[in-house]
Amino acid sequence: MSTAILHGTVSDDGGLGCEVRFEYGYTLAFGTTCSWKGGSYRTGDTFQETIQNLLGGYRVYFRANVRNSTGTTVGATLNFLTLAKNPVVLTRAV
Repeated sequence: MSTAILHGTVSDDGGLGCEVRFEYGYTLAFGTTCSWKGGSYRTGDTFQETIQNLLGGYRVYFRANVRNSTGTTVGATLNFLTLAKNPVVLTRAV
């Protein structure tokens, strides 16, 4: 299993503090959504989320979400490949 740290930046807060989160998964449908964080992120603020238990040797798609009372904005979809793990071979005496 692999771990990754996703990073995002609030590009425009619309004049109000924002909550942030990420969506990620092995397809463009994502499948996993992190919890909303904060409420005080402003333009230029960065945020991150550590995601764990990723399968080795797979492409992971992700995007950031930012929201406040003026609405929700979804960032561009990005992706990365997790490192493939070497197989473990067990041998037994015959």
